Amino acid sequence: MTEYWFKYGVTEVFLDISDEVRVEKLSTLYPSLRYDYSVVSKILDEVAEGKSIAIIFDYASNREVGLLKSLIAEVEARGFEKNKLKLLTSSWRINSKILEEELGEVLKHYRGYIVYPWSEDKIEYSGVMVSRSIIDSQVRIYLSSILPHGVLGYPSIGDSLRLSGWVGNGLLKDNDYWLKLRDELNLMGICIVGDSVYSGYLYE
Repeated sequence: MTEYWFKYGVTEVFLDISDEVRVEKLSTLYPSLRYDYSVVSKILDEVAEGKSIAIIFDYASNREVGLLKSLIAEVEARGFEKNKLKLLTSSWRINSKILEEELGEVLKHYRGYIVYPWSEDKIEYSGVMVSRSIIDSQVRIYLSSILPHGVLGYPSIGDSLRLSGWVGNGLLKDNDYWLKLRDELNLMGICIVGDSVYSGYLYE
């Protein structure tokens, strides 16, 4: 058995992990991310002018902050109304206070549009409790990185939404409920996986 230390915000814990586990799966040391900004432009090609947009930003590392800023800049360049944009910001990996401090400066021009999962009510949607801002928005774009976690392995997008507090903590553990909710919400996404960026509808 090998002892690994993992850092969660300001807390460090250790776990004994079988030597059979491939160490590279636990590594977060990725090469510098390079991506074509057309992935940001392409996803907004699907958005009709005048629709309300919720960007569901799950903060996992600094790598996706650049993507978020690019997405916001593209929204502005296309003339979308600023008051129809909501930045649903969360991170289940770090302390909420740290999240607010780190992203508050980056998104200082949009502070009035930031929504945190602990700051609003959830309403029932297709049998699942979902945050009101997600339900009320006409377009929902999920943006994050798929990173390995020391305990959970590679969390799914459904796991991230549940752990961040955007959806109820119970029913989404049932994969059938997640698949139904994902399709009915018509979620779009921009996700960093390794050193690549993918965009499109979250059907796969």
